[in-house]
Amino acid sequence: MSPLQRDILPMPFKKKPGSEEALYGRGLWYQDHGQLDKAIQDYTTIVQANPLNKNAHFNLGYIHHIYLKVYPEATKHYTAAINADPRYAEAYYNRGLCFEAVGNLAAAASDYKQAMMIRPVYPPAEEGLKRIKD
Repeated sequence: MSPLQRDILPMPFKKKPGSEEALYGRGLWYQDHGQLDKAIQDYTTIVQANPLNKNAHFNLGYIHHIYLKVYPEATKHYTAAINADPRYAEAYYNRGLCFEAVGNLAAAASDYKQAMMIRPVYPPAEEGLKRIKD
């Protein structure tokens, strides 16, 4: 790691390099800067130590979903995020997008509806349901 990279890493990483918070911050930095392999490595380290870290699971799902288009892996992590927090509307919505992408429209509709039960005003989930019905 270059001195410049060390200077711009999130503060928690500088203070407690091995902590869950530091790994998450660094993973997010890697994710935001297109270093997906390193982000995946940090998030995976987190969920191995703490399987209930909904944010690390969500971000692993997001990377596999949005960047890599590996929908089964994304779905697995979104499901883990939901298991950690059953009221995680964004995880239901994103898992619904993955289901929609692979043609499982019934599961997608179910997840969009669940997201709207948690967050009644959720335009992206409403739009997802419209896409499926049209």
